[in-house]
Formats: sequence, structure tokens, C-alpha cells
Amino acid sequence: MMDSLLLYKGYGHSVNTKLSNKMLEISLNVLKTLNNITALNSESIKTLLNMEIMQNQLFHFISFWLDYWFMWVYPMLTEEKNLEESGEEDGDNINNSNSNKKAVDASTASILTKILHELILTIGYFCLYSKETKSILRLGQRPVILQKLINLPIQYFIHPQYYEILFPTLIISCYNEPNNLRVLQDNFSVDYLLNYLEEEMNNSSSNINETHICSCFEERYKLKNRFQTSQWKDAFNYFSNII
Repeated sequence: MMDSLLLYKGYGHSVNTKLSNKMLEISLNVLKTLNNITALNSESIKTLLNMEIMQNQLFHFISFWLDYWFMWVYPMLTEEKNLEESGEEDGDNINNSNSNKKAVDASTASILTKILHELILTIGYFCLYSKETKSILRLGQRPVILQKLINLPIQYFIHPQYYEILFPTLIISCYNEPNNLRVLQDNFSVDYLLNYLEEEMNNSSSNINETHICSCFEERYKLKNRFQTSQWKDAFNYFSNII
């Protein structure tokens, strides 16, 4: 499974090489399959994650896809934001932007963002089942994996359909992991996680039907399906104690 996921090997580990949509679709579907297997059979994943070679592959795999997303999709988002703020209407500038060699079309950006979301889900699952996986989030040159996650665009911190994907992974990866928590604190306010946990606990206790979430949002991303509800209060106290 991991060999199938590491399709980028044939591209010299370079995020500068643009992959075809067909290859991206294959990577997305295999990653979805891995997440589904993990959700259904956690014991097999725990055994797999105990292998040192698996942790090494996982580190390179996560790093590659995060870097790839930041290379090809993130500039599009920041460029759109800058254009909106400046009110830029100049056709020549728009044409120059569209001819940017680092640009991808909307279809490709959509696939890559789906890969990003599956990847965030994978990180959360693997951190839940392996302390060793938590440690790889702070390895390597800065920005490390954990820093890349909290450097995602602002919508991942203010819009439910995005932070419902990211926040559970941040909670799982830093809960009872002081070293990761220090990295998080240096770059991020844990108030986001505390407010999110409090909201989830309130919703759970009052059995609120979360109709405010976008109807296209997948249940599998939600905290209740990724992190045991019995640990929510302890997690809330853990993050509260560092403020």
C-alpha cells in the first residue's frame, strides 16, 4: 500500500515536477483506501506503524505531499486574496498570472486539496495509534510537518468545513505529547483547539444536530469519529493547563 502511495519516487522526490491528474487521482484513491482500512482495522495499522521503515516512509510521504500542495495550490489562494485586496483589474497582470509556470488549473487544485484533506486524516489516524508517528511531525528542517499544518490558509482556522478536518489532527498529534505541543505553541494559539473542543463537548452532551455544517462534509472527518469521546475532557484540561 505504501509503495503505491509513494508514486512520487519516479519523480526524484521533487515537488517542482508537475504530476498528471491521472497520477493524482490514483494517489487520492489509494490514500482514501488506506484511511478506510485504518478506520476499520486499527490493529493491523498499529502493527504496521511499529516498523521503523514504515515511519521513515511515512515521514517522506507526508512531507512530499504537504510541500507539493504548498508549491502548487497555496500560491493560487494567496494570489487571489491579493487581487481581491488590491482590486486589481489589469488584464496584462491577470494574463501574466495565468501563464505562471507554477499555476495549476481549478480541477488539479481540487484534486490536490482532496489529497491534502485525506493526508490530514491519515496523520491524525496514525498519531492516534503510534507515539512514534507523533515524533516525526517535528523532525527535519523547519518548517517541520506540524508547522506546515498550522501554516495552512486562514479558512482552515475559521470555517467549520475546513477546521473540522484540521483541528482533530492537531489535537491528536499534540495531546500528551509535550514536544509537539511546544512546537504548536510557538506558532499557534491553542485557544482555537479549546474553543473547538468545548463546542464539540457541548454539542455531544446536548445531542445537537449539526446542521450548520456543510451538507457535503463527510462524517469521517468529525472529531467524534476520530478521537474517543471519553478523552475529550482530558484533552481539554491538557490544553487548558498550558495557557
